[in-house]
Amino acid sequence: MRHRDRMIRVMFEDIFYIEADRSYCKLFLQNEEILLVMTLKTITDRLPEQYFLRIHRSYVINLKKVNEVDAGHIVLGNYIVPITKKMRLSLKKRLQLL
Repeated sequence: MRHRDRMIRVMFEDIFYIEADRSYCKLFLQNEEILLVMTLKTITDRLPEQYFLRIHRSYVINLKKVNEVDAGHIVLGNYIVPITKKMRLSLKKRLQLL
Protein backbone atom coordinates (compact mmCIF):
# COMPACT_ATOMS: atom_id res chain seq x y z
CA MET A 1 0.00 0.00 0.00
CA ARG A 2 1.08 3.54 -0.60
CA HIS A 3 1.73 5.64 2.50
CA ARG A 4 2.92 9.16 1.72
CA ASP A 5 5.64 8.79 -0.92
CA ARG A 6 6.58 5.22 -0.23
CA MET A 7 5.21 1.72 -0.69
CA ILE A 8 4.91 -0.30 2.49
CA ARG A 9 3.86 -3.84 3.17
CA VAL A 10 1.10 -4.36 5.71
CA MET A 11 0.17 -7.83 6.88
CA PHE A 12 -3.56 -8.43 7.39
CA GLU A 13 -3.00 -9.80 10.88
CA ASP A 14 -1.30 -6.52 11.93
CA ILE A 15 -4.41 -4.42 11.25
CA PHE A 16 -6.65 -3.73 14.26
CA TYR A 17 -9.19 -1.64 12.39
CA ILE A 18 -9.69 0.77 9.51
CA GLU A 19 -11.42 4.14 9.77
CA ALA A 20 -12.76 5.94 6.70
CA ASP A 21 -12.99 9.69 6.16
CA ARG A 22 -14.31 10.48 2.68
CA SER A 23 -11.72 9.25 0.17
CA TYR A 24 -9.07 8.61 2.84
CA CYS A 25 -8.68 5.68 5.18
CA LYS A 26 -6.55 5.26 8.25
CA LEU A 27 -5.19 1.83 9.15
CA PHE A 28 -4.63 1.33 12.87
CA LEU A 29 -1.82 -1.10 13.67
CA GLN A 30 -0.22 -2.02 17.01
CA ASN A 31 2.07 1.04 17.24
CA GLU A 32 1.39 2.87 14.01
CA GLU A 33 -1.29 4.60 11.98
CA ILE A 34 -1.12 4.63 8.20
CA LEU A 35 -3.06 7.13 6.10
CA LEU A 36 -4.14 5.93 2.65
CA VAL A 37 -5.71 7.81 -0.23
CA MET A 38 -8.25 5.08 -0.87
CA THR A 39 -11.94 4.53 -0.17
CA LEU A 40 -13.12 2.05 2.42
CA LYS A 41 -14.86 0.05 -0.32
CA THR A 42 -11.60 -0.33 -2.24
CA ILE A 43 -9.77 -1.53 0.85
CA THR A 44 -12.48 -3.96 1.97
CA ASP A 45 -12.52 -5.54 -1.48
CA ARG A 46 -8.86 -6.48 -0.89
CA LEU A 47 -9.29 -7.87 2.64
CA PRO A 48 -10.04 -11.52 3.46
CA GLU A 49 -13.74 -11.65 4.27
CA GLN A 50 -13.41 -14.29 6.98
CA TYR A 51 -11.28 -12.01 9.21
CA PHE A 52 -12.68 -8.52 8.58
CA LEU A 53 -16.15 -7.08 9.12
CA ARG A 54 -17.65 -3.68 8.46
CA ILE A 55 -19.37 -2.76 11.72
CA HIS A 56 -20.24 0.84 10.98
CA ARG A 57 -20.45 3.10 7.96
CA SER A 58 -16.89 4.27 8.59
CA TYR A 59 -15.24 1.31 10.34
CA VAL A 60 -13.95 -2.15 9.43
CA ILE A 61 -12.47 -4.33 12.16
CA ASN A 62 -10.17 -7.32 12.31
CA LEU A 63 -12.25 -10.01 14.03
CA LYS A 64 -9.15 -11.67 15.48
CA LYS A 65 -8.30 -8.50 17.42
CA VAL A 66 -11.64 -8.14 19.26
CA ASN A 67 -11.23 -8.18 23.06
CA GLU A 68 -14.66 -6.94 24.14
CA VAL A 69 -18.09 -6.20 22.66
CA ASP A 70 -20.22 -3.67 24.52
CA ALA A 71 -23.59 -2.06 23.77
CA GLY A 72 -22.21 0.77 21.64
CA HIS A 73 -18.55 -0.03 21.05
CA ILE A 74 -15.89 -2.70 20.58
CA VAL A 75 -12.48 -2.91 22.23
CA LEU A 76 -9.58 -3.99 20.01
CA GLY A 77 -6.34 -3.89 22.00
CA ASN A 78 -6.05 -0.29 23.19
CA TYR A 79 -8.58 0.99 20.64
CA ILE A 80 -12.29 1.64 21.14
CA VAL A 81 -14.45 1.59 18.00
CA PRO A 82 -18.19 2.41 17.73
CA ILE A 83 -20.63 -0.25 16.52
CA THR A 84 -24.23 0.05 15.39
CA LYS A 85 -26.95 -1.96 17.13
CA LYS A 86 -27.74 -3.74 13.89
CA MET A 87 -24.15 -4.91 13.39
CA ARG A 88 -23.64 -6.04 17.00
CA LEU A 89 -25.65 -9.23 16.37
CA SER A 90 -23.77 -9.96 13.14
CA LEU A 91 -20.50 -9.45 14.95
CA LYS A 92 -21.42 -11.86 17.75
CA LYS A 93 -22.35 -14.54 15.22
CA ARG A 94 -19.11 -14.07 13.29
CA LEU A 95 -17.03 -14.22 16.47
CA GLN A 96 -18.60 -17.56 17.39
CA LEU A 97 -17.40 -18.99 14.05
CA LEU A 98 -13.73 -18.10 14.65
